[in-house]
Formats: sequence, C-alpha cells, structure tokens
Amino acid sequence: MKIRNAQNKDIDDLVRLLKGLTELEASFDFDEEAHRKGLTLLIQSQPASCVAVAVAVAEENGNICGMCTGQTVISTAMGGPSVWVEDVVVHPDYQRRGVGSKLLDFLEEWGVSRGAARSQLLIDNDNESALKFYKQKKWQETNFSCLRKMS
Repeated sequence: MKIRNAQNKDIDDLVRLLKGLTELEASFDFDEEAHRKGLTLLIQSQPASCVAVAVAVAEENGNICGMCTGQTVISTAMGGPSVWVEDVVVHPDYQRRGVGSKLLDFLEEWGVSRGAARSQLLIDNDNESALKFYKQKKWQETNFSCLRKMS
C-alpha cells in the first residue's frame, strides 16, 4: 500500500467514500455535486495553501475591546469554502453591548465575500454564556465532537 496525493482521476472514488461517510453521520446529507466540487477545489489547490485569514478587532475611542479570527477552509460537504471561526473575545467591560455580534457579522460578511456558505467554530461546553450567545445568534449545535493530538 502507498499513500499519495489525490488526483482529479480519483474524484469518483472519493465521492463514493464520502457517500459512505454521510450515511454514518447525521449532521450532513449526501450531495454528490457539492462533494465533487469541494474535492476538485482541494485537489487543484495542492500543494498551494487554500487559507485566507481575517483578524477583526472592535475599537472604541482608540481602545481595542474585542477580537475574532477566521480562516477559510474547503468543505467537501459544502462543495466550497467554509470559515473556521476562532478567538471570539470581548473585554468584560464591553460585553452585552453588541460587540461580539458585530464582530461575528463582520466575519460572516468576510466569509461570504470569499464564497463561504458556512461558518463553524468549537466551543467549550462549560462556557454557558458563550453557548447562550451563539444560540441567540442562530448558531446550531452538531453531533460532532472535537478530537486533538498534540505534536
């Protein structure tokens, strides 16, 4: 067995593999056209970087009072770019004043301008105020769990 970079000729086989995956995961439906498009974008981007980055700050009277970051990734489920949101932070003195909402709105518009059809983020399940905030902003929970491995 060998491991190699995927090529355009592999897309039909890869789409079949993704179909099997979507049958196991309730969070996504099989969409052959979207999967094919996403895989094509990924394969054609090898080995170049696909990432676009945004770092947004909220400033009032010369003081930075909040920030968030976003990075584009290619989603095979969406068939195109998706935004990975991280580091949404608002200084305690500025919370509950719409700062976080404005930052997320900025990042969403940034993503849409780059063709992103979805945004996603990880959240600590113990952060009840953040969970409430995101639910109010119409973010949806998924059945996914985050795993990580430190290098």
